Amino acid sequence: TGNVNAVNFSDVPGTGGDWMYANITATGFVPTGGASRLVNETAKFHLGIVNGGASSGTRYGYFSDFANYQHLTFASNDQLCEGEMAQLFASPILDATYEWTGPNGFEAGGEEVTLGPLTMANAGLYIVSGMAGECEILPDTLELFVAPQPPAPDVVPVDLLCEGDDWSFTTMTAADNWIWEDAAGTLIFTGDSTASYSDADPSDAGEYTLVVEIESCLSEPTSFEIVVQETVQAPLDAEPIEICEGSSLTLEPGEVLTDAAWEWNLPNGDTTTAGALFIATTDAADAGTYTLSGTNNGCPMLPAEVEVSLSSPTPVEVIAPDFLCNDATAVQLTTDDAYNGNWIATCASCMSTSGQLTPSDASPGDIYITYTSDNPCAQTTTVEVEIITVPNAAIENQSHCEGSGEVVLVPATLGGSWTAECADCCTLDGIFDTQEAGTGSWELNYTIDGTCPSTGTATFTVTANTSSAFALIPEFCLDHDPDFAEAEEPGGDWSATCTTCISSMGEFSPETAGPGMHTISYTLPGVCGTSTDATVTVFAPPNADFTYTTAGGCAPAVIECTSPLNPSIVDCQWTYNTNGVEASLGCEENIFVIENPGCYLMSHTVLDNNSCTSTAAAPELLCLSAPPSSAFTMSPAQPSVFDAQIDAWATDSISTYTYSWNVEEIPLGQGTYQSISIPEIGLDVFQLCLETVDSLGCSSLSCALIDLTEGLNAFAPTAFTPDNDGRNDAWRLYTAGSVTRFELRIYDRWGDLVFASMNPDLYWTGNVQGGDHFAPDGVYHYEAFLQDDAYAIKTLQGHILLIR
Repeated sequence: TGNVNAVNFSDVPGTGGDWMYANITATGFVPTGGASRLVNETAKFHLGIVNGGASSGTRYGYFSDFANYQHLTFASNDQLCEGEMAQLFASPILDATYEWTGPNGFEAGGEEVTLGPLTMANAGLYIVSGMAGECEILPDTLELFVAPQPPAPDVVPVDLLCEGDDWSFTTMTAADNWIWEDAAGTLIFTGDSTASYSDADPSDAGEYTLVVEIESCLSEPTSFEIVVQETVQAPLDAEPIEICEGSSLTLEPGEVLTDAAWEWNLPNGDTTTAGALFIATTDAADAGTYTLSGTNNGCPMLPAEVEVSLSSPTPVEVIAPDFLCNDATAVQLTTDDAYNGNWIATCASCMSTSGQLTPSDASPGDIYITYTSDNPCAQTTTVEVEIITVPNAAIENQSHCEGSGEVVLVPATLGGSWTAECADCCTLDGIFDTQEAGTGSWELNYTIDGTCPSTGTATFTVTANTSSAFALIPEFCLDHDPDFAEAEEPGGDWSATCTTCISSMGEFSPETAGPGMHTISYTLPGVCGTSTDATVTVFAPPNADFTYTTAGGCAPAVIECTSPLNPSIVDCQWTYNTNGVEASLGCEENIFVIENPGCYLMSHTVLDNNSCTSTAAAPELLCLSAPPSSAFTMSPAQPSVFDAQIDAWATDSISTYTYSWNVEEIPLGQGTYQSISIPEIGLDVFQLCLETVDSLGCSSLSCALIDLTEGLNAFAPTAFTPDNDGRNDAWRLYTAGSVTRFELRIYDRWGDLVFASMNPDLYWTGNVQGGDHFAPDGVYHYEAFLQDDAYAIKTLQGHILLIR
């Protein structure tokens, strides 16, 4: 026996590889003179046999194998558990089809079929059939067995463990095997329903699972958790404590543990389970070691200790003098305290914290010095030291003219006695007789006796005396004319800190001195010559600088002038003039209207609180152009409903001007002439307007109210823009010619009156009741009363939009 493999075959020449041949005698497994059988169990085949060689006789034959094929099936595992996966296989047949059927209507195709996760419904007989070309393949069967999955096991709960405890896992569920795993899926124990351990560690805490195996099938896992309470140190600050004997002592845990049970062990052997330990009055027996222990969540804590010592409250003695003169050197105070301490005194900076007392830094009188020991008992001792002031015996040098008579000497402190070099010229009470002393310089001594004595020395000079007093205006404006100072006695010398501002004759020039304070001095020579100083202040002119703004270069124009804020300005004046015609306004009237065209010089004059004035003029002229004429005539002059059209002409016709016509603000066209079709207007009452704009951008607007019916009528524009750009800068109510009586009122949104008129030709320019205050942008309400010669009355009302 043997296999004829693919390597034994070669192409039959001329067949293109469709036929292959093999010399099977060369394989060594075909016997000579015996029978042989060729089999192909995987596919049908044709076989041709040639027996013989090239020079011998040749026998040949041909036959085909058309036997039926049969599927052979097998499974990856035919003993499976519920929830597992299964694979069904059929042996491969060339060009075959595979048709699978099974329990509960199962159908599938292919050599390999995957089932799962399996349920009990998947158990049963599976059949595979098919075709190989035109030949039917004999079917094969496979029975699949599915065992039910065991239920999840029960685990006996494990109580809270303390670090170091012994514990075990236990289940009461019967099984063939028990598989215990941790949360990472690592196997920790198998083969028993109980797993025992010792010396629990916090790392043992976490989630665990148990899976049981029954008849080779695994159950769903049951998860459970192990909690290991870590052993903690009792929270107590171990820093030694030193307190004063007799004071209270409080010890308590350093943190709050909700489920803790505490136990204190005291130096005297007592124990207590209080959370906080309190001793109201300590004595010697309370000194020693205090230990805190207990349990946390039922687990014992490691004990902690603190050492408590008690100090004696014996008073401290302070050694200090009863008094000190305030000119004495610093004194170091001492104590009998074994501890260091802190010094304070009622004289604040006179006492250092180390106990050095400086009398010169203390106020006269009794001071109280307190020493506080660093001993935990913090004993304090207070002593009293009197600071005696050394009297001030200072006296001043004296200079008097001969013949001044008796001079009363005044010391800094009364109560002492006087002596002088000139003997009888000075009494003990301090009366110096210049006549007795005569001219010259004499030494004076003043002595104050007492616990802290003091002596002062000075010189008394007797000379002749002259008066150098003078008078001069104390304050000038910079532009004030020069003025002479008047001296009581002539012959002196004039000088000043401003050097050349005063002449040798005493003439003072504010302009030369410049702004500021200057000292003027007049000195008389001689032994008793004196010098007199006077202060003169020269004020700089106030700043009159200003700016102004105007919305355009057309008249009328609103001018707003602005100057820097200067609190020293008490009054000012705004002025504009042209061709010698001048107009002036008060300080608050910085917003005004220039009605007429022309070029104006703007200036600002101010007066400050020093009564100094200054005037500043604008660097350039303000030039305003006259607005162009927008007057026009109509034909017919009084249109009626019976007219077909209205012809209108501008009164002026200037080629560089722009003429724009509109009816009820609807543009009609441009030019000096306009024809209006009355039927196309479609209104009985309407307003025809002409706006003229010159080459400089100045404009004017004229309107005529056309009333094609009899009765009272008026036209009210809905908006205007009083921004001084020469366009639509004012608003008025245009009335019919039949109106003989007219009243108009305009209110703001809060109902306050802002404009009123009985003249229908009067414009509202956006101000408030004719004042300098301008109404803000917004919607305003108007009410008008009209009456004609027949005493017919009509009331109109509406809204106006003001936009700047």
